[in-house]
Amino acid sequence: MIAQSTIQPVTIRHLNVPLTEDDGSIVFGKPIPNPDMKDPEEKRFCLASFIPEIQDIDSIRLKPEEGCYAQSNDPAGASKLYTLMAQMGKDLYGGSGVNKGNFYALNWQNHPFKTAGDAVGYLSLLMTPFYSRNGLPEAYSGTVLVLSDKDYEIQTGLPAGYGIILSNSVEGQARILVDNRAIGKGLCVPRSFFEGIGISYPEEWQDHDIIMCVSDIKVNAPEPGVYDCQFGITNTSTHPRPGNQSGI
Repeated sequence: MIAQSTIQPVTIRHLNVPLTEDDGSIVFGKPIPNPDMKDPEEKRFCLASFIPEIQDIDSIRLKPEEGCYAQSNDPAGASKLYTLMAQMGKDLYGGSGVNKGNFYALNWQNHPFKTAGDAVGYLSLLMTPFYSRNGLPEAYSGTVLVLSDKDYEIQTGLPAGYGIILSNSVEGQARILVDNRAIGKGLCVPRSFFEGIGISYPEEWQDHDIIMCVSDIKVNAPEPGVYDCQFGITNTSTHPRPGNQSGI
């Protein structure tokens, strides 16, 4: 059964990396604390809080110096990010803002990302801040029933892959860690909502805290089945997040 989890916040350093240009190529400067952040070292509750192997998290903003235009037109720019990561001693980088020069960098041995593209696309799922009530994050442990897309559509009457997760209790946008290796996301909607409009589900589903389809697990999706999971609610319609808890 679902239980609220006691987790520790991760520490995220917010850094600026100045960019200069040398004969049309990018040159990375030394990282410095981001002066636009009230606190350049942030404590954050997020999905990464469930994964002790994640270490040394930086939130990086590439900051072109005056007269530098190489960030957007240097074809070798992406490969040079690997050089920057090596200089900073990082295993991974990625995040939804990477094409705009904003991304996360961290260390995580034996991570589940199969390609660099997966990390670039989905690393930020681990960093989305959880909503907090009275100083306690909405973080939970429980079980998840993972259905094939076909079975999900047949048994729920809902389209697969659109991020609709059936929940026995919690509601709101969620980030989910399945079996300690897979990463998913979606909107948790209480089963009571659907039952209230005349849609019924198998009685045994009450034994599982959330029900989702394989397509909504974005990294390292497992075979259909029942798994332990940890997850957090990142926003709810009745309790909007303060602006200073928003992530990149």
